[in-house]
Formats: sequence, C-alpha cells, structure tokens
Amino acid sequence: MRSHHFIGTWRSYKAFYASGCVKKHTPTSYLEVTVDEDHCMTIKQAPAPVPREALVQTSAWEIKEVKKKNYLFIQGKQAYEVITLEPDDLVLADMAKGEKLFFAQLPEWRNRMYEPVVSAEQDVSITIWSKSLIELIQE
Repeated sequence: MRSHHFIGTWRSYKAFYASGCVKKHTPTSYLEVTVDEDHCMTIKQAPAPVPREALVQTSAWEIKEVKKKNYLFIQGKQAYEVITLEPDDLVLADMAKGEKLFFAQLPEWRNRMYEPVVSAEQDVSITIWSKSLIELIQE
C-alpha cells in the first residue's frame, strides 16, 4: 500500500461501532482527510471544533505494514489501521473510539451521503486495532 494513493480529499460518510451501531454522517457533520501533492496531510472535523479548525496538519505521516496489516502513522505515532484504500474508498479503524470510519473521495462522497443505512441486528463484532487520533492531538 503506497501513500500516493491517499492524495485527494476524503470525507467520512458513516461509522460502524463495535456495539453494532451504524452512524450515518451528514453533509454538515463529517471527518475530512486531505493529502496534497506535497505530501501534507490535513484532518478536519465538520463542524470545526472550537478554537481549532484543523485537528492535524503535517507532512510527518506514513503508511507502514506491521504484522501484515497497514497502519497510518502521524508524527511517528500509530493513529489508524488502514482497512481499505481504493480509488474511491477508504476505511480507517479507530480503536479508542471503537469505530470503523468509511470515507469516499470527492465527488463520490456526495453520492454516498444519500445511500440507505442498514443496521446490524445481531452477532456483530468489529475488531479495531489503532489508537485514537484525538489522543494523539492532545499529547
């Protein structure tokens, strides 16, 4: 998995929680990951938390393979497990929050916002492997 596949703007459109709950994000409430051609990663939350606009803005990030799994490291710290990275799809696992975040590239994200959400009824188990990005920012 190569970091150049990350280039572009990704917005979250839903989250799956270890409890089986599915939360659909909205056009005004999402997490946005942008990677520019200069390898600078910016992570923002909409609506923006006060007083900061960006949660992360750094060129110090990389994707590393650890025990046959890919992880996103930000400023030297493991932030997310990268479950899927395809042209229009990105899935990141956040262990501390117990969630898997589903992202789509713009403009495909707009289409995903209007897909129906199907709730898990029973026997749902999601294994999450990474630290919370929020913990990284607060350190």
